[in-house]
Amino acid sequence: MSISDRFWDLPMGVQLSSIILLIMLLGCLIGLPISHLCISSQIAQYKAVELTIEQSRNLDISDLERAAIQQTVCKWNAWLAGMQYWNNKIFFGWFVPDAVNSFEFIK
Repeated sequence: MSISDRFWDLPMGVQLSSIILLIMLLGCLIGLPISHLCISSQIAQYKAVELTIEQSRNLDISDLERAAIQQTVCKWNAWLAGMQYWNNKIFFGWFVPDAVNSFEFIK
């Protein structure tokens, strides 16, 4: 009697639970590197925006441009707060690189 024959002899609930658990495990194994790549890309974008905003503060810009910069700052600060929140959760912290905790909000 092979392992596959023993599996199909188990009760239906055990079979379904095993299959669902296997699908979830495979999803996590596939999602983890993809999540790290996407968030690493967003981290690079955050650094570029932060540098651009720091450089634009020294320039004489109009109120409209200043308002656009403030909207950008709000957007990226909200993104950073979300990433720091999820990084501190037990399960979801695996999907977010720890580098986000070292960043400070753009002022």
